[in-house]
Amino acid sequence: MIVVLGASGNIGSATVSALKQKGAQFKAGYRKPEEMQKAQQRGYDAVQVDYGDRLSLARAFEGAQRVFFVNPPSPQMLSLETNVLNAAKQAGVKLLVKSSVWGAESEDFVFSRPHRASEKQIEASGVPYVFVQPNGFFQNLLASAPLIQSQSMFAQPDSDPAVSEVDVQDIGNVAAAILTSDGHEGKAYRVSGPVAITGAQKAQVLSELLGRAIKCVVVLREQWKQAAMKFGVSDWLAGGIIDLQRYYAEGKASAIVDTVPRFTGAPARTFQQFARGALVAFGG
Repeated sequence: MIVVLGASGNIGSATVSALKQKGAQFKAGYRKPEEMQKAQQRGYDAVQVDYGDRLSLARAFEGAQRVFFVNPPSPQMLSLETNVLNAAKQAGVKLLVKSSVWGAESEDFVFSRPHRASEKQIEASGVPYVFVQPNGFFQNLLASAPLIQSQSMFAQPDSDPAVSEVDVQDIGNVAAAILTSDGHEGKAYRVSGPVAITGAQKAQVLSELLGRAIKCVVVLREQWKQAAMKFGVSDWLAGGIIDLQRYYAEGKASAIVDTVPRFTGAPARTFQQFARGALVAFGG
């Protein structure tokens, strides 16, 4: 039995979709009861799981052989992922697949540090593991969809570097391939898109698809942070995004890796493909 935790998020839902396409037997874990109920109505074997609730983790892991988990960045990430690890160890899970982050091993930016701390715990635990380390993903731009609709622009702090971003569906496809095959224990797989792309290049693609000029505007970091917090982004998360942008600007996230075609047999999806599929969200 495969268990997917965080099944309602970008990467988790993509992994669930990929496993379903493969015909794999799996259980999907959702934090909110209403999300679990909707999944059950769609025919999924679904369970409610809260990373802070050890009993819910124990229930979710009953009969589990392989577990995939994803956890959004937060100051509590390490303690929550420690709970997942302990529950997996107690349940005798044969393979623990963690969704990590590109560059985790560097510990060079805010989000990398708790991810790497969690990776180190898993490495020392004796539980067989795999780390999936995706670069930033296209779907993050959906947070700026209201601005693109209303003002034909989106903003970035400080700079506009080229980043080999990836579509979350490709991340899910890679995770599903790992969960349904053997020989991956102890490995870390970086996941990128097919090219490194800038915000200006994304804006050009959107302009062509929408038939109106879209701009990527680079603003001062404090200006960007204040605007982000007005939209409900926490101080910690906004600071982390700014630090990630600094990491990008140093050219550390522009490399292309072949993980997607190697694991899926298909080329990595392009930003153009993502944008066409999400055009309604951007006002198309």
